[in-house]
Amino acid sequence: APKVEVSEWISGTTPAASDFEGRALVIEFWATWCAPCRLSIPHMNRIANELAGDAVTFVAITDEKPEIVTAFLQTIPIDGYVGCDIDRSMHSAFGVKGVPRAFLVNADGILCWQGHPMSLTSEALRSFVRDGIGPTIRTNSNKADGESLPVLSSTLYSLTVNHSVIDLDARESGMTMT
Repeated sequence: APKVEVSEWISGTTPAASDFEGRALVIEFWATWCAPCRLSIPHMNRIANELAGDAVTFVAITDEKPEIVTAFLQTIPIDGYVGCDIDRSMHSAFGVKGVPRAFLVNADGILCWQGHPMSLTSEALRSFVRDGIGPTIRTNSNKADGESLPVLSSTLYSLTVNHSVIDLDARESGMTMT
């Protein structure tokens, strides 16, 4: 998986390398203006609190300016590290085209899953952290642009739940994807 590097960390302290090394990572890409993202925050906070003693680090990454995110966090806090990816290098490195989008990286730094954050459960994530291996992924080659995107093919997570995703390329025009 790509190394976690952002323009600025805005919640709590700046993470040390030890906060990421040898630990599972839950990385969520989100935005303050994104209604589905706002809805997933309490869900992800609950999971972060339930797994507080486990070897997992939660990271929330947005491409917005720090002052916007700081104001937002006063109203709706996020449990975990929150970083601003102003140049969108992390978004590009992870291939994020819409939000919300969550990724699971195991303790060895291997990307094991990606999907909607509401698809995660504390039980499945605890199993992921404990076993050190993620659900099996396969490649979706049905994309029109020929790009391959890992998708979940495990029963640990529900794929039948439909969640809204905002297309970052279309947000300026007001278009959204569901």
